[in-house]
Amino acid sequence: MSRMPWFRFYTEARADRKLDALSDAEFRVWINLLCFAAEQGTERGAIRGVGHDLLAVEVARGDPHLLAATVEKLERLRIVRSDGDEIAFVNFRKRQHDHPSDAPELAADRKRRSRAGVVTATEDDDRSRPVTTGHDTDRDRDTEREREQEQRQGGAPPATPRRSVSVDPPGFVEFWAAYPRKEERKKAVAEWKRLGPGDELTAVILAAIARQRGGRKWAEGYVKHGWRWLRDESWTDEVEPAPAATSKHGAGTRSSASEVDWSDREAVLAGWKGAGSG
Repeated sequence: MSRMPWFRFYTEARADRKLDALSDAEFRVWINLLCFAAEQGTERGAIRGVGHDLLAVEVARGDPHLLAATVEKLERLRIVRSDGDEIAFVNFRKRQHDHPSDAPELAADRKRRSRAGVVTATEDDDRSRPVTTGHDTDRDRDTEREREQEQRQGGAPPATPRRSVSVDPPGFVEFWAAYPRKEERKKAVAEWKRLGPGDELTAVILAAIARQRGGRKWAEGYVKHGWRWLRDESWTDEVEPAPAATSKHGAGTRSSASEVDWSDREAVLAGWKGAGSG
C-alpha cells in the first residue's frame, strides 16, 4: 500500500480525558507518533523495526527519555500497545478507514443488506442455486397482485406505496429561498452537497446574495443559475452598484433579478432589452 499523506483526526481529542493526562510535550509526541504510524506503508497505525533513538529523532525532537515516558503513559491509558519492537495504536484501523464506505458501521450495514437480499433455493429445486430478489421479480409481482385483489374483495383500500422523502442538505433551504433564480434545483442541491458549507460559510453566502441583489448585474437581470453561482464561488465577487432606477425619456428600466420569471423566455428577453426599447 502506498503512503497516504493524511489521516483522520477527530475533534474529540480536544476534550478527551485520557489525553488530558498528557503534558504538552507528551501530547506533541502523541501527535507525531500518530503521523509517523499513518505513514507506514506495510500496515498503517503500527511502527515496527525503528530503533528507539531513531524514533526519538522522528517524533520527540531527539529526546529518548521523553519518548519512553510518553509511550509508557500511552500504554497505561490503553491508547497504544508496545512490545519493544512495535508500537501500535489500539483503534487505528477502526477509526482510520481509507474510504468513507469502509467505516465499520457502513460495512456492517452492507453485509446485513447483502444477507437479507439472498434467499436460499428450495430443496426440491433441481438447480439448487441461490435465488436473489432480482431473480424472484415475477413471483413478487404475483404476490402483490393477489394481495391487492384480496384487499378489494374485503373492502379494504389497496395499500399506498411508500415514497422516499428526499432531505435537503443543511443550509440549502435558506440558500434556495434567498437566491432569486429558481431553476435547476436538483443541480443546485448536488452542488451544495459537493461544497458542504458549514454554518460560517453559509452565512457568508447568504450575506453575499443580499449584497448582490443591489448590484448592477442582478438589477439588469443577469443572474446565474444557482448551481453555477455556487460552482464559481460567486459569493466572492465584487459588486458594482446598480444604476439609477429610471432611464432617459421615461423609458422602462431592465427588470431586477427578483422580478424576472426565469421560466418565461419573453420575460427574460424583456428584462435585457427594456432599457433600450424606448
